[in-house]
Amino acid sequence: MRAALMSRRVRVRRPLLVVGKGAAYAQADAQLRALADATGVPVLATAMGRGVVPDSHPASVQAARSAALRGADVALVFGARRGPHHPPVSPQAVCRAHMLRA
Repeated sequence: MRAALMSRRVRVRRPLLVVGKGAAYAQADAQLRALADATGVPVLATAMGRGVVPDSHPASVQAARSAALRGADVALVFGARRGPHHPPVSPQAVCRAHMLRA
């Protein structure tokens, strides 16, 4: 993932972690919570990724998902597809961030 950031030469100011169903299937709960705890980066779950990082977590931005997508300059996407049928990751009119999928 670091290589992807470096190759794009992106200066990250407002990152967003997007967690999807694939992260739940991979049972990456502990790792993604640890990442959110260590970095303080806002976390947004797709409908199928909810619970990987609980809505009650301090980094969760579920209640303000549109604002989080609009404000992000880089979205790190874990286990979520992007496309017109997979919101909230895909609304290109809402999210203009660089998307890096892991």
